[in-house]
Amino acid sequence: MKEGTIKQGRDKIQYRVYKRSKKNVILKITSSGRVEISIPRRSAYRIGEELIRKNFEVIYPKVSEVRGIERAKEEREYIKVLGRDIPRGGRDREEILHTEAERVYRKLIEEWAPRIGVSPQKLRIKNMKTAWGICYSNKSITLNLKLIQMDLKIVEYVIVHEMCHLIHMNHSREFWELVERHLPKFSEERSRLKSLQRDLNYFI
Repeated sequence: MKEGTIKQGRDKIQYRVYKRSKKNVILKITSSGRVEISIPRRSAYRIGEELIRKNFEVIYPKVSEVRGIERAKEEREYIKVLGRDIPRGGRDREEILHTEAERVYRKLIEEWAPRIGVSPQKLRIKNMKTAWGICYSNKSITLNLKLIQMDLKIVEYVIVHEMCHLIHMNHSREFWELVERHLPKFSEERSRLKSLQRDLNYFI
């Protein structure tokens, strides 16, 4: 599987190309607005990418439409919290997320503080566009509001990651060894989070 993003001006299409045992090239748009293309197993991945580039002006409006439909649906009825859709009940979306984020983030920090041996001096929760979490030299931590929409294991990984930075303010070998000591399978969540990074702007 190969994934990436193709841009034209401010417009962009996120895609994934899969190799299948079928002879035909199949293109579909997922509910999140990602284009998925299946190509014959012996074909080169660039076939899928070239198909999008050549038909960008036709595909992009459909992608945009799907994104709009899904966003409107979520805004009307549900909001995603810890990977699950919960009824919105007419409440403000960001108010729900802030409430849940405050509760979940602080609970996890309290649970992990005695294990890691450190605790942030201050916790901030912000709607960030480029980072899931940030640790500062003054021992404060900022966590992305959108993180509360991920499943609990991913939230836990980001919090443990940032708390380990309170000990090692870098990504040295010692830092990753500390993360692994507390979360032996952290690489799974790290990989999942990286795959979601391109979709960060589509949450909330």
